[in-house]
Amino acid sequence: DITERKETENALGEATRRIASLTNNSPGVLYELELEEIEDGTLRANVTYVSRGLERMLGYPPEWLRIPGTFPTITEPGSFEMRQAAFRRCLAEGQAGCKFVYFAANGSRVSVRDKFTLLRRTPKGGVIVGYMTDVTEEEALRRQLTEAAKLSFLGEMAAGIAHELHQPLSAISLQADTLALTHRADSDQHPLVLRFTEKITALCGRAATVIRRVQAFSRRNTDAAAPFDPAVAISDALGIMQSRLREADIVLAQHFPEIHVMVMGHEAPFVQVLTNLIGNAIDAYELAADRRHAPRPIELGITRNGGQVVVTVADRAGGIPAHVLSRIFEPFFTTKPIGRGTGLGLSISRRIIEDMGATIDAVVEDGGTRFSIVLVAVQNELVAC
Repeated sequence: DITERKETENALGEATRRIASLTNNSPGVLYELELEEIEDGTLRANVTYVSRGLERMLGYPPEWLRIPGTFPTITEPGSFEMRQAAFRRCLAEGQAGCKFVYFAANGSRVSVRDKFTLLRRTPKGGVIVGYMTDVTEEEALRRQLTEAAKLSFLGEMAAGIAHELHQPLSAISLQADTLALTHRADSDQHPLVLRFTEKITALCGRAATVIRRVQAFSRRNTDAAAPFDPAVAISDALGIMQSRLREADIVLAQHFPEIHVMVMGHEAPFVQVLTNLIGNAIDAYELAADRRHAPRPIELGITRNGGQVVVTVADRAGGIPAHVLSRIFEPFFTTKPIGRGTGLGLSISRRIIEDMGATIDAVVEDGGTRFSIVLVAVQNELVAC
């Protein structure tokens, strides 16, 4: 009597069909990869399964993605390095994720969020299962929110920018008036004219520098990820915040390595993140119970740890309370008084950092708060100071 066996086989077949239907009709893409470390140190991803959702999302048949070397040809530059870093985190921690942009078969750009979990380890790597979702529309909305937040940042910076521009422009006017009074072609006056001209040039350069920084800060980012020097980004952020730093009596301490290291990402948005963190540190001192707090240090550091670069921004303004620390990256959450903050700065900053395949977190230590940004280092891009 094989009735029971037939019933079991029918039930198994039905369960298999339902699983296949759910998998292939899912709005995302389910896949399985076998990761294997090869001689050059990279992780080769052998595709063992891809759901039909790939064809709906990108227009490529699942079989096409199994062709070795396909991934770098259909993604933005830098995506391969970000995904490699995420694969290694998954092998080390059991779970990881990243975001990057695919070029679909029809030529459109599709932003995806990729999350994966380690199924089992192998002698040369491991097997992971992943789920990829289309977040193109979400990214468009987030960019709009980012633009709105930039306007808020620019509003807060307006007073500082005006202060920076007022002094050199006033001096330019004064020097020009003086030059007009000494314009006679008298040889005794010639050195004086040259001196005034050099002063005017220097002040114009200072004004141009401020304008350049504001333009870079405000420009909407549409470029692909590219290598940049985080030390230069810190310098630009400090330039933008120069007036606030001076007015708040901030003492800066910078700790950089002797050799510079390049990281992968978007420099202008990264400057925005640093500006937000520095501004928050200044606010923390100004809102502290002891308004006479002195000195007021802000420490900025860059350290390299293998394939990662850690950028830190730390203050000694009392630290964030434990019940608040877990919520600081939530949208619209703020402890600042009305009119001092929107509650979007840290939320947007985290999204900018995650879009670069990096991470950001905060800890309370030494009577203050330390933010750490872990970025992906670009190999073989060391530059001597």
